[in-house]
Amino acid sequence: QEFGESAGLNLIEGDVKRLSPKQKHKLPNISWSEISSSSKNEPLLEGINQSDKFYHIHSFYAEPKSGEHILAKTKFFDKSYCSIAKKGNIFGCQFHPEKSQNPGLKIIKNLIIKSKKLLKINGKLIFEIGYNQINNVAKLLNENGYYINKVCRDIQSYPRVVVSTKKS
Repeated sequence: QEFGESAGLNLIEGDVKRLSPKQKHKLPNISWSEISSSSKNEPLLEGINQSDKFYHIHSFYAEPKSGEHILAKTKFFDKSYCSIAKKGNIFGCQFHPEKSQNPGLKIIKNLIIKSKKLLKINGKLIFEIGYNQINNVAKLLNENGYYINKVCRDIQSYPRVVVSTKKS
């Protein structure tokens, strides 16, 4: 909707919607907000407390066609929207784990641990990190049987994307 219609990746069927369709609230939504989930046994959310806050900056959100693909929700005034979508081994966050400090690092840690069980040897794990997370992420990857192939830097030369490979 923001830049016209697009099929997107079509990994999880659904729509992208404007957060405040009638301009009732100022956009983009820039906030530190809590996420809530009814899933108690989701490895991705292990160690996440209801009081943990995550960094959001967006005007749109993904709305999966099936409610079973909504792993977590966040409130924006009176609107509750999908903040983590999940289908099988695919998940996406509406917020920025890489900018969410310790709670975001928990999500990244859980992703690394979960992917260890899913990827084959030499399988790739690629994800974005925060400007100050490289040391923590490198340690987590090493402890979980990965090595870093490449670290892509952003325009300010901060480590931003990690490309890693499962060793064993």
